[in-house]
Amino acid sequence: MSNATAAAALAGAGVVAFLTTWFLLSPAVEHVERKVLIGLIVGNVVIAAGFALLIGARFWHVWSDRRNQLAGSATHLKLVGLFSIVAAVPAVIAFLFAFTILRSSLNDVFGERIENYQNTARDLANGLIEFKKGELELMLKQIAFDVRRSEEAGLGLEGTPISFREYLFTQAEIRGLDALYVLGGDNRLLVRAEVRPGSYRLPSQETLDGLKKLEPGAGSFGVNDDKRFDKFRVILKIPDYQQGYLIAYQPMEEATTRRLIAVSALRTDWEEARISRSRTERIFLAGYIILAVIILFGAIWLALWAATRIVQPIGRLVNMAGRVSSGDLGARVEVHKDDGELGALARAMNHMTAQLQTQRDDLVETNRQFDRRRRFTEAVLSGVSAGVVGVNPEGRITIANRSAADIVDLDEARMAGRLFADVLPEARDLFAAASEPPFDIAAGQITVERDGFSRALNVRIVSDDVEGQRSFVVTFDDITQLISAQRSAAWGD
Repeated sequence: MSNATAAAALAGAGVVAFLTTWFLLSPAVEHVERKVLIGLIVGNVVIAAGFALLIGARFWHVWSDRRNQLAGSATHLKLVGLFSIVAAVPAVIAFLFAFTILRSSLNDVFGERIENYQNTARDLANGLIEFKKGELELMLKQIAFDVRRSEEAGLGLEGTPISFREYLFTQAEIRGLDALYVLGGDNRLLVRAEVRPGSYRLPSQETLDGLKKLEPGAGSFGVNDDKRFDKFRVILKIPDYQQGYLIAYQPMEEATTRRLIAVSALRTDWEEARISRSRTERIFLAGYIILAVIILFGAIWLALWAATRIVQPIGRLVNMAGRVSSGDLGARVEVHKDDGELGALARAMNHMTAQLQTQRDDLVETNRQFDRRRRFTEAVLSGVSAGVVGVNPEGRITIANRSAADIVDLDEARMAGRLFADVLPEARDLFAAASEPPFDIAAGQITVERDGFSRALNVRIVSDDVEGQRSFVVTFDDITQLISAQRSAAWGD
């Protein structure tokens, strides 16, 4: 799909989603059948899903380029992620802002009146429960005090268990309780005194665990059955029986039960109001989320398009740089009119590589000329009877002809790179004299011994200073036969 087609499709989908959302939030939606609403929402979901697949395919293409390590793929992926975040954040903020306004409006319509009713009923019920809580806790503390005295007098559970149970039964009957229970510190039921048979529920393990962390005298208050509201249940932690518990059950009056049931019914009505409110919120969420998603997809599509526009010239530059680094100085970047500053950079790179190619060609040609001159010099030197050696500033031999190799009795190839002082140590003094300014020339005769034979050499060393680098040319002739002939002539005279 081309960019123009995708842009037109996104714009059309955005208009459809906007109109659908506007209709869902209008009063007319109350008179529309549920099937129609579902059809509108599903239609928008299909549009959003289509664009999700389109965006997903583009993302997969970008990720595949990154996995294949194509030029510019890493930058492309980072730019897509960055632009997507930049596009998503405003959409999310706009959604949260609109949803906050909707919730505020719904709170004004549904919440204030019903909330006041519920709070009033809850306060009345809490006041009644607090009154009963104080009354029952005081009663249970009195019983706990009597239990403590009985234990100290030896008339408690351990001393007289039957009498102790009858005592608890009497206390429950006198004080209008349905039952009294005693639990040990290990939550084991020790005594059960039931005045009236019924369903008495023990406290939950969570409640008992919470009381274990408290000191004796702490308690908990509630109802035996939170659905029937049949009995109050109060728990008191006592120091006896390994810090056990005294539990009392008192029946509720019918009026109290009716009040608590009325409060529960009011809560049910409040939940129904909340359900109605939730339906409105869900309708809004369904429409607005689809609209936001389509807008988000459009923004992401633009982000992908912008990232591609930026990365493509970069990728071409990276490809060219890779070819240049591998030695292909003939590589050039294709420059488009809409590349902008990156196009200017590409043109500069093309100019630079063209100059590099020209300079490399010049260097190659110069090197060829030097090579031809070197071969010519070697050819000339090979025809010279005298030994000729070239020495660099470090004192190492750079070139030597065959005559020099024969005179010093070394292979011609093995002389290159060796120190001249090691090859011909007898000429070390002459070499040192030629190295010291202001002398540039040193000459003299030396005698060398190789394999038991002595040779007289006439040595001449000439130094040359080129750009601060002093090099030397050493020539030496074997004058052994000449000296021998002169001596023979002298003897003949």
